[in-house]
Amino acid sequence: MAEEYRYRVTSTDERFFRLARPALALWLVLILASGEWYPPSTTQLRMYVAMLVLILASSIVVAFMRPKQNGPRIVGPIVVAADLAIITGYTYLFRDLGSAFYPAVVMFPVVYALVAPKRVSLMVTAAVTAAYTIGYWWGQSPDASVALFAMTAVAVPVAGSVVAISRDKQRMHEHQTEIAMMRNAEINAELEKRLSELQAVSQISEVVHSTLEFDSIGSVVLDILSKVVSVDSCCLFVVDKQNAETLFSATHGMAPAEASALMGGAGEIGASEEHFTCFPVFDHERTTVVFCASAEDTKRLSADDRLVLRAVASELVVAAENARLYKLSQHLAVTDELTGMPNYRSLQTLLDHELERARRYDKRVSLLMIDADSFKDFNDSQGHVAGDVALKEIARVIADNVREVDSPARYGGEEFSVVLPETDAAGAFVVAEKIREAISAHRFPDADGARRCALTVSIGVATYPAHAWDKDSLLRAADDALYHAKNSGRDRVRTPRVQSGTPDGGPAQQDSAGAIGDTGPTVIDAPINAAPTGD
Repeated sequence: MAEEYRYRVTSTDERFFRLARPALALWLVLILASGEWYPPSTTQLRMYVAMLVLILASSIVVAFMRPKQNGPRIVGPIVVAADLAIITGYTYLFRDLGSAFYPAVVMFPVVYALVAPKRVSLMVTAAVTAAYTIGYWWGQSPDASVALFAMTAVAVPVAGSVVAISRDKQRMHEHQTEIAMMRNAEINAELEKRLSELQAVSQISEVVHSTLEFDSIGSVVLDILSKVVSVDSCCLFVVDKQNAETLFSATHGMAPAEASALMGGAGEIGASEEHFTCFPVFDHERTTVVFCASAEDTKRLSADDRLVLRAVASELVVAAENARLYKLSQHLAVTDELTGMPNYRSLQTLLDHELERARRYDKRVSLLMIDADSFKDFNDSQGHVAGDVALKEIARVIADNVREVDSPARYGGEEFSVVLPETDAAGAFVVAEKIREAISAHRFPDADGARRCALTVSIGVATYPAHAWDKDSLLRAADDALYHAKNSGRDRVRTPRVQSGTPDGGPAQQDSAGAIGDTGPTVIDAPINAAPTGD
């Protein structure tokens, strides 16, 4: 590239080179027409005209020549030879006039210096000097002035060399300026690319951290990313390495089914499906981010593109962890940590929903309040670790003995609740009795892990609208029924002892299964398998 400047010809210099010959021909025609020069003989006149024809012919050749990329075709050996012949001939013809043609002789190397490289122009200057010398001594007598010739002959190479060297320096400066401009353009393009990448990463970061609903941002992230790294179709996976689980996936320009098949369900990194290739762009202790694109697009990714992918991947890992923690906090907010059951907060929300639904559609809702009998004694004798295990197993037994539509929950301590939608008091008693019997028959591990401990539960049953008219009264009624069961000897099922009224002070509604209070099918005492002492 350092030599390219030698072949760069500006349009102004090229036009001047093309017009110099027609201008010279016109000048020679005017000299002949004005009568300032008369040919001494017919032969010289013919030579004069022949030289004019040669000038015009070379002018036509030069006019149709175009510079080529790797060299100045406009300066060819035929043109140079013609010019040397013209200089020799006209120097010979104008030997008597002295300086009539001399300015043209000086201009020839100057014109060549404008369009040819320095080396070529210096060679042409030397050749022009030689042609001028031949023409001069050809037409002069032996006693011609050597001093005059020396002065005129030296001026030709000096003028040509000065112009050639100056023009070469100018070309070099133009070339350096052009390189600097190209370099600046490349730097500007690189800066624009970096700016667009930073803007894209910033935009993706803003999108990623704008919501904790991680699954909703995938398409937006990949739309931005695909424009930065210039890929038509791609997909991205955030994989939990410990659980072999895909935490997040997004696609752009391809069907989700194709992406799932490509990844194999968060499986093998580096797999290929048809013409797609997957490779990890970010590898964390727990999480890996995998990017998939066509093999052609993957090969075209530069180191900077991979750096952008890594930056975006790191943001996705942080967002995935935040989303995981958010979901965990949401789960813990409504879930009991020990038993995995819905907690007191979730029970309150569920009761509001079911009671509203029961009011709207004139349905029944029952609530079981379950308490482990003498659980403090169990904790004191077997230890709190065994007590925690017992609570987990009580929760599991309760969950195994209710319907899918029923909702068991941990009320607090050793108390549990079950919400029974569309269930009257009689149906609730059946479920309560089933739970009581299952827990009574279950054997719990002691402090040594041996399953030889028995526990019983007391259960209170309350039903809307037979025993209560809203959530608070239903909870009070179920709690009153539980204490009724406790005070009656434990290990049994009871309904409320006190008849509840309606909000306006009237009697509660009659349940379809029977009356409230200590009568009817809902108040039948469960058989007492054991009579534990203490509460």
